[in-house]
Amino acid sequence: LTIDIQDALGRESSLSLVVDNIEVTVEREIVTLEGEVYREEEKMTAGDVATAFAGEDNVNNYLRVVHNAR
Repeated sequence: LTIDIQDALGRESSLSLVVDNIEVTVEREIVTLEGEVYREEEKMTAGDVATAFAGEDNVNNYLRVVHNAR
């Protein structure tokens, strides 16, 4: 499940700048997303991708939105 979600995140073009910052862990069918993204939309998209695999009640989206230093 972890690899499936990581692969799906990698295919999501809107996450291309932050996908390497997203850590996916699965424990007892609960998916946890941790790391940093630059926009709230990226956090929501990553959460939606994980939810598609694990179900709405099985995702903890702990991604933090930080300002992009570009």
